[in-house]
Amino acid sequence: WMDSENIFYVKEFYRGGTFTVNIYNRSTRSKRQIAAFSGFPIEAKCSGRFIFVKRAAINAEFKPQIICIDTKTGNKNTIERTSVFADFTTTASGSVIYETNKGICEYTPSSAVEFTVIPAAAYSHIKNRGNVTIAYRSPSSRYTAVICGGGGEYSCAIISKGKAVANVSGVSSGSE
Repeated sequence: WMDSENIFYVKEFYRGGTFTVNIYNRSTRSKRQIAAFSGFPIEAKCSGRFIFVKRAAINAEFKPQIICIDTKTGNKNTIERTSVFADFTTTASGSVIYETNKGICEYTPSSAVEFTVIPAAAYSHIKNRGNVTIAYRSPSSRYTAVICGGGGEYSCAIISKGKAVANVSGVSSGSE
């Protein structure tokens, strides 16, 4: 759901290796396509007026990317990624959060600005080489749960003001 009236969805076309991003309005029962891309969608989320879609390429024609779509203006930005796995979260304010070599970064598509919100050193004690790291911000934005792992082996640290304040055990995947 984007709001009380609109639902966004991704429609994949297997034969051509393409997909579309669409919005369905439940009051008018109308749908509109807002974007079309080559590749395969990995995950999609919305926050505010933005839709974020992670895509992977066919035959390595491009690196994995997070595509940021502004549903009001139609503008699109891309963020190159190294992993084909689901590796980002969103904030209530319409930003996307992901890991880089510098640490956990936040990208605000409306201003096209990326900044580091948690330095990598703050969670290096839970980092597992080769596994995806995902950060989940609390509703107040005071705390962030940084989770790293895969295959049933996960570590989690709660970060506040750039420092680990607690470790959480027993974290698992909802799909494993």
